[in-house]
Amino acid sequence: MPAKYNGHLDMHDEPRFIGVNRDLPQCDQIYTIAREIGFYHQNRQCHSMVLNHPWKWGMLTIAPDQITQKVRQLDAESRAFCLLMLYSTRDDFRAFVKRHPKTVLVNIFSSNIVDFLLLKVRIKTWFFKFRRIFIFP
Repeated sequence: MPAKYNGHLDMHDEPRFIGVNRDLPQCDQIYTIAREIGFYHQNRQCHSMVLNHPWKWGMLTIAPDQITQKVRQLDAESRAFCLLMLYSTRDDFRAFVKRHPKTVLVNIFSSNIVDFLLLKVRIKTWFFKFRRIFIFP
């Protein structure tokens, strides 16, 4: 596997395994498992703290690919952080926070970041809709 390989989820209808790099520290292995579970729940469109309204899912489908990828990544990381906080041991959680303080800070504000990105898309769609009404009466 490549050096930057963390892990992946088997993407069949019924996932069978999550592959994890054994060279990672234990806290990163647990976070990788939680992130892949977050991606699985995201693919099933389960609500989270970040994508918690139907309009957000709607804007995500019409958003540009760059914004969609960023929002999906932030959502999966937010889900993973919540799973890590709820189901890992205290030592693993503390080790992860010490190793990745930037990730923790981004996860704290991920809901605000996603709201801002999707609100920009929503305003652009409104603007183009009204512009089309005024140009083509």
